[in-house]
Amino acid sequence: MGQMCRVAFGRMGLYKLAKKQHTLCVCLFLWLAMTKFSKKLLITAFLLFLPSCAKDSQVVLVPLTNLRKISFSAEEDMNDKRVLIVHMVVPKKKELYDELLKMDSQAYFAVNQQLKTDYPNDLEIFTWEIIPGSAINDIDIRFSDFRAQGIIIFAQYDDSFPGLHKLVLPHQRSVRVLLGRTECTMAY
Repeated sequence: MGQMCRVAFGRMGLYKLAKKQHTLCVCLFLWLAMTKFSKKLLITAFLLFLPSCAKDSQVVLVPLTNLRKISFSAEEDMNDKRVLIVHMVVPKKKELYDELLKMDSQAYFAVNQQLKTDYPNDLEIFTWEIIPGSAINDIDIRFSDFRAQGIIIFAQYDDSFPGLHKLVLPHQRSVRVLLGRTECTMAY
């Protein structure tokens, strides 16, 4: 196995990395790469085995989100029958995620343009304008990368409706957001 790893690392230009880390997991990953496994299986093997086995490794993985589809259902009298702006915010830094968790919707919409300016590479925002009484099903979500710390939904309800108007999305493949007259909720 050691000889096979040296040969594989030599071919791939990674021998110094293997020599430094001395891990069986790195060798396992390369062995999988040399066979004809699917791309998804290779990525999964790398993400699961390499960081947990490597000694003194510099590899750090942040939580990944499973979200692939989102749906919205709006009541007829949502937001007093006015269009509702909804932002799905995907922060890529833990500090930014923690800061956003402290905000309600009103505070978020007051500073969202500044956040985009301050964090151009660490914040991804998806925006929708939802019409009362409408339903939008299975919107495909494509993230620019996989550094998401979490996902937060902010809905810009009229100021006359008190509340947070915010949802922290669970790690699920699909989510349905229900937009009621005065508040948003999730359906599972």
